[in-house]
Amino acid sequence: MEHHHRKAWVTARDAREELGISERTPARWRASGLLKPGKNWRQKFPSPNSPVLYHLPSCEEAMGEATALSAELLERAVGPTRPHRHGSPCLRSACWDPFSFSCSGV
Repeated sequence: MEHHHRKAWVTARDAREELGISERTPARWRASGLLKPGKNWRQKFPSPNSPVLYHLPSCEEAMGEATALSAELLERAVGPTRPHRHGSPCLRSACWDPFSFSCSGV
């Protein structure tokens, strides 16, 4: 039986291939805070222009947590929407805050 051994810290290209995500997704996830510096990603060298490396096991874990959270948000969001002071259903507007499950009323 052949075992596939993969490195823990990989280049952005290898991370995208292993995780099955688009080219821009890792940078978006870093910017949004889904991927944490030092835990999920780090620079290869201590230089601002150094390439970024990703820790595959922890990135997979972060993806799993985000997927579970998305499913939980969807379960909570499904159901009647209430009109808010702006008159729009919040699940379809920019004012819906998925972390507080409420409308900002914008």
